[in-house]
Amino acid sequence: MIDWPPGMLNAPAAGESGVSAAQYYRPDDRFSARTGSARIALVQERAAEPADGAASAEDSTATWRRADRLCRVQPAGRTAWTRHGDAMLLPEFLRRVRAGALGVAAAGSSYGLFR
Repeated sequence: MIDWPPGMLNAPAAGESGVSAAQYYRPDDRFSARTGSARIALVQERAAEPADGAASAEDSTATWRRADRLCRVQPAGRTAWTRHGDAMLLPEFLRRVRAGALGVAAAGSSYGLFR
């Protein structure tokens, strides 16, 4: 999730915004079993990579710094495409990313992953 914003900001703007962060979370293919399986496969793939805490922290920091730099130079009204093809204003897109990250943290806490 942390590496999505820079790629989306490097892509052409989406045009007119279609959905808000709240509207993004709706019952369609993005919450289907097929999409859930793809998410699980991605997590498993990333989890299978060699673990290096320092390198992971450096990579996360560099990614967020890149996203911050890109966000700061975007014009007002900048739109981005979500992974599921929604056109979204940049502030709404970042709100959705934040909500997703908080959801991951909450789920991890619920399952005792951050103890």
